[in-house]
Amino acid sequence: MKVNTDSLTLGSWVGQQHAVKLAVPTTILDIGTGTGILALMLAQQSGEAAHIDAVELDVNAALQAAENVKLSPWVNKVVVHNTDIHHFDSNIRYELIVSNPPYFAHSQQHTHAYDKQSDARRAARQTSQLTEQALFTEVMLRLTDDGTFFCLYPFDTRDEKLAIAEQLGLHCKAMLHIRHSAGTKPYVTAFCFVRHTSILVQTRVTDELSIRSATNEYTDEFKALCRDFYLKF
Repeated sequence: MKVNTDSLTLGSWVGQQHAVKLAVPTTILDIGTGTGILALMLAQQSGEAAHIDAVELDVNAALQAAENVKLSPWVNKVVVHNTDIHHFDSNIRYELIVSNPPYFAHSQQHTHAYDKQSDARRAARQTSQLTEQALFTEVMLRLTDDGTFFCLYPFDTRDEKLAIAEQLGLHCKAMLHIRHSAGTKPYVTAFCFVRHTSILVQTRVTDELSIRSATNEYTDEFKALCRDFYLKF
């Protein structure tokens, strides 16, 4: 199973944030699961009682995700749904929602992360298919009062996404600016959102992460973050 670096980073960061919080969610929703890597990472980190719904619009990606789940140790935890998130029928309110990436718009920041995606999969990630307003609105409908929402957007659009989230009732409690290598500009930002009503003091923690060093080796901080999921580390 191919692992996208952004998925690996976001999934590892989600685990780190919940370790700090000392809370293990039991109801989890992955919007735009692709081939299921994030859902499976969350299954590995969660307790035995966890239930994970992985929603994917593209039929081929959903089929691959279902196959990956079937071959994993967490087949009883993860259910793949081939549907649009707007049509996903669930009466569950989720303690944790993730989306990676939440249907990227074209960014001016250069990245090769999505070069090999099929036209269908790339289309499924465009904001013309699911805008950030639509995504954040779905999150507000489905998130528990004290739940958390993690997503990833291009670094250059971070202020825009923060403003939209705030307007819709989501407060950003943490951000992680991710760069390909030390000394370069970040290309994506990971966000951790909570409802406005779930916090008393609206503080925000901002960190940075370089994936590779100036010598093109994985950095110690990246290896420490992702070690539980990457055997190479």
